[in-house]
Amino acid sequence: MLIHKAIRAVNILKILHIITRLDMGGSALALMLIAALQKRRGYDVAVAHGPTGNHQDAAFLGGAGVTVHYIPSLVRDIEPLKDIHALFSVWSLIRMTRPDVVHTHTSKAGFVGRLGARLAGCRAVVHSPHGHVFSGYFSPYKSSMFVLLERIAARFCDRILPLTSAEADEYAARGVAPMERMQPVPMGVSLEGFKRPSVSRREARLALGIPEDAAVAGWVGRLDPVKDCGTFIASYRAVSEGCAASAGVWYVVVGDGPEGAAIRTRADAAGGGRIVLTGRRDDVGCLLQAMDVFALTSLNEGLGMVLVEAMAAGVPVVATEVGGVPEVLGDAGFMVPPGDPQALARKLARLLADEGLRKEFADRGRARAERYSIESTERVLAGLYEEVLAGAGLARGAAT
Repeated sequence: MLIHKAIRAVNILKILHIITRLDMGGSALALMLIAALQKRRGYDVAVAHGPTGNHQDAAFLGGAGVTVHYIPSLVRDIEPLKDIHALFSVWSLIRMTRPDVVHTHTSKAGFVGRLGARLAGCRAVVHSPHGHVFSGYFSPYKSSMFVLLERIAARFCDRILPLTSAEADEYAARGVAPMERMQPVPMGVSLEGFKRPSVSRREARLALGIPEDAAVAGWVGRLDPVKDCGTFIASYRAVSEGCAASAGVWYVVVGDGPEGAAIRTRADAAGGGRIVLTGRRDDVGCLLQAMDVFALTSLNEGLGMVLVEAMAAGVPVVATEVGGVPEVLGDAGFMVPPGDPQALARKLARLLADEGLRKEFADRGRARAERYSIESTERVLAGLYEEVLAGAGLARGAAT
């Protein structure tokens, strides 16, 4: 044991992360922050990714000293020829770089990466699903195929790291893997920019053209069907009719995506100019300062990074009761059924009318958000890697 520890003290742990897209989504953002922290800890860290339309993420990783490998055939959709090529590319990369730990992220990269790692002889392999795709994303047929693929891929890794215990329970219930091979690890959030924003509430509202004394509800996310921004827009009229604020109710929608045009049309029809669509923004921490309440309307959500961000910013939350949301939110906000604009409107209106309740939820949210910091995640992963390597009988730097 002493020899084992001595070897690992001399050699630097080599970690290879694999993901399909660096696209500024929650999974990519969490991966980037974790990789940067691991590099700062002194590990040798690399990230392999597939095609992406956003090159800022790769630039961020490079600036943090993380090695970046581009695999053009590692695409998100199932494309057999590209998938075979991606598998060969991953296998070749692992044989060449000889990482101690391969950590795969999201469903497609998880399948290709785990199989490639085992074929290459890497015996320390972990997988982070970042929320499953078993519901809310695809047809029942496609969803059942993903369950089958996850069952197969689970055989090629040492640990599956669901975001929450509720997600772990669902994986076990669907027969993906037994509970003893799963360890919930929330993919954390960098909280500083949300706890200590650079603008005041007044400045945030002024920048958006919203009166300082308005009642403001906000929404942040991809304008994608599974995020269901339409339910938020549909709740506007009921909330505004029941609000006594002198400047009325204003809604703020932050984000862009495939439903962007449809959401803009619905917002124009519903809000009479009082629904502000900002598009994609990098200053979400500042925009949250303009909000009295925050709505999360997802049909499926593994963890909900934006939920944690809103909590850290002290914005009380109304969220749909899906996936890992109840575990993350706890008693720091209201939960409503998905796809129910009337239920959402009732809870939003209640919060907007009750300043004391807003403060109570805000205080609880700030405290709960600390559990989901990126620093906490990185510490948990460090211990997990050591455990998996010890179980495999491997010394640091000698994975293959």
